[in-house]
Amino acid sequence: MLIYPWHNQIWQHLVASVRNNRMPHALLFAGARGLGKYELAVELGNFLLCTQPTEKACGECVACKLLAHNSHPDLQILGTENEMIKVEQIRELTAELNVTPHQGKMRVALINHAHLMNAASANALLKTLEEPLGHVALILISERASFLPATIRSRCQNIIFYPPAKDLAKTWLEKNIDLPQQANLLLQLSENVPLQARELSCKLPERAKFLQDIFAFSCGDLALAKFIDNCQAYTWNFIFTNIISLVLDLIKLQYGVAEITNEDQKMKLQKFKIDKIQLFAYIDKLLELNKFISENINLNQQLLLENISLDWMEMVKGLC
Repeated sequence: MLIYPWHNQIWQHLVASVRNNRMPHALLFAGARGLGKYELAVELGNFLLCTQPTEKACGECVACKLLAHNSHPDLQILGTENEMIKVEQIRELTAELNVTPHQGKMRVALINHAHLMNAASANALLKTLEEPLGHVALILISERASFLPATIRSRCQNIIFYPPAKDLAKTWLEKNIDLPQQANLLLQLSENVPLQARELSCKLPERAKFLQDIFAFSCGDLALAKFIDNCQAYTWNFIFTNIISLVLDLIKLQYGVAEITNEDQKMKLQKFKIDKIQLFAYIDKLLELNKFISENINLNQQLLLENISLDWMEMVKGLC
């Protein structure tokens, strides 16, 4: 059994490629955060290094036991969620890959959050992609693959991860959260991405408090300073995700779309009658700010919150 059931089709394709000696020298696992791309990349790395694989790594050979203890000398893993991947790290990785495997016939490298390579890092990796070594398998993983240079993307076989069918996602989620009755709401909020939905299950009380505050702020029942002070408890990603989903729902309601993301807030949102041009302009601003943050441009969070809160208040004034 694979870790996540929605990986089955991709896994079968990868295993067939290995067995038919058609495994690409470089893969790019691309898709939304929360689809288990990294976990499947690790699974593939284990499969490639296992000395007696069947449908998966056997789990019993010396290689598998080393992998289970994170001590296999032929598996390198690079990249964390919040740090740029430096050129020195890529150079060290490529130098290591050029060495003959310590065990077996393969060396495997995983670069997680590959979009966090800067231009110098990407250029340092390019030579390995342009002149692949027969004993090396390179797996790049990214939730923002479009941020990678075209020269990198074009030299990898792209494996795109999509959200699973809703029934499959719901069945899995109901078994993996404390309150299965919340599964539908969580999948709506996460755009059907199961791991994001599971993560959100712990944040529903925070979401409820944030929504209570933003509706009170919208109606003049919560002062700007207090609203911003309350928001200091949340990450930018949490604030951005919730406000974007509210604005998108307001736009959907303007166009008569019945199903919205924040279905549990529909009655409140229906009271907001905001000009569509204002809504689209606000979304554009939020997306631009989020892009700056994604590119690790340091912004003062309090000033950021003041800015977007004042714009929100200007947009919704007089509605309550």
